[in-house]
Order: sequence, then C-alpha cells, then structure tokens
Amino acid sequence: MNLKDFIKFCERRLHRIIYKVIYKNIYIYQLGVFLSRHTNFLLPHEEDICGLNYLNLDKKKYIVDVGASDGLYFKSVRSIGIKNKFISFEPLKKNIKHLSRIKKKIKTLNFTH
Repeated sequence: MNLKDFIKFCERRLHRIIYKVIYKNIYIYQLGVFLSRHTNFLLPHEEDICGLNYLNLDKKKYIVDVGASDGLYFKSVRSIGIKNKFISFEPLKKNIKHLSRIKKKIKTLNFTH
C-alpha cells in the first residue's frame, strides 16, 4: 500500500468513526449538518458516494438529484472529484437559500423548486 492509499484509508476510517458518533445524538448530528453546509468538512457525507468513482460516468452527461434538500449530495459528489453538471429538484422553499448559495459558487448546478 503506497502513502496516498494509506492516507485515503485513514480518512475513510476516521469518517466512519465520526459518523458513528454523529448519528447517535441529534444535536451532534445537527452540528455536523451545519458544518457540512458551510464548509467541506465531513464530505462526502455518506460512504456509498465514494462508489460513484467506479461507475465510469460520462463527463458530458447530467446527474439528476431529485429532492436536493440543502445540496449536501451535490457537494459530496464534487468533493470526490466528479465534475458532471447537475440538475436538482427541491420542493421545499426552506432549502432554496442553501442551493442558491451553492449555485453562486458553482455554475454547473441547475435547480428548480
């Protein structure tokens, strides 16, 4: 195992430990969501998102996110290096401010509500 692989392995293990603690307490969970919304800390927020790297996605194709919530999935996918354009749908108006803030920074996100 080379150094780069070892570092990735350690990062994944640390994420697993952190998330086990976060999911046990609602207040810690809410703090984790807040940190993820406003920084890239704790991204990707779900371990299975890393599996997208094995799909050989065509970079010209769009990724559709139905129920985009506050954009954590988009940010998580971007954090692992996937740069495809996104089309996101979010019916709840309370989440539009989070998606609007991300769209100002990253133009490949299109969303509707």
